[in-house]
Amino acid sequence: MSENKSFYIERLLSEIRSLQENVMEVSKSGNLPFTFFKESFIKTQKINELLHNLEFMQIDDLKGQMERLVVVLSGKEQKEQEAALEKEKEKEFDKEIEKEGRTGNIHAQRIELPEYRNPYSQDVNYFNKKESDLPVEKIQEKSEVKETKVVKNIIETSNSSKSINDIIKTVPAVVDIKRGISLNDRFIFQRELFGNDRHKMNSTLEKLSELESYEEAENYIRENVSADIDNPTVADFLLIVRKGFK
Repeated sequence: MSENKSFYIERLLSEIRSLQENVMEVSKSGNLPFTFFKESFIKTQKINELLHNLEFMQIDDLKGQMERLVVVLSGKEQKEQEAALEKEKEKEFDKEIEKEGRTGNIHAQRIELPEYRNPYSQDVNYFNKKESDLPVEKIQEKSEVKETKVVKNIIETSNSSKSINDIIKTVPAVVDIKRGISLNDRFIFQRELFGNDRHKMNSTLEKLSELESYEEAENYIRENVSADIDNPTVADFLLIVRKGFK
């Protein structure tokens, strides 16, 4: 109980005792003076005022209790919601684990590689042995093996005299002339050089890309493209083809 509430209760008790004493005095004397009524009304008003003050204080206390209760309940509700969310997350996680258990997690599968075996490990261990630890037959066998390896090295050395170009034939680079032609130029070349035949133009470009030099490409154009070689459009086409072979 707060100090203010105790103070009002003490005053209320004091006013009630005072009113009780006045009533008992009138009861003993048997007289009802007019001052009794006046004093009794005043004391009654004070008692009513004190009761109202106590009522307001009680209402304020109840409001405070309700606010604290709301805070507690809201915090509890928030914790319950968080707990529910955690449970949902755990359920989803369990479902994912169960799903991976059924289908298999390809990222967790272990890739087993074949065991590496050095084909020369036995020979190395064999030649690392001391000759004194080997019988005569083994020493002779070891000597024959060494001679065989020396002969093999001589043959390989003689064969290595060939150049790399003789052993490995370099694949000629493929020229892609189409990349050097813009969309606008394609329309112009198709219309003025190939009679607006797209298929003919594409087949010509593919053929040019298969040739090995610009000279071959120029001769092919002179023989297969039915247009004046002095035409500026032909000159532009030849320039693009030349760039493709650089």
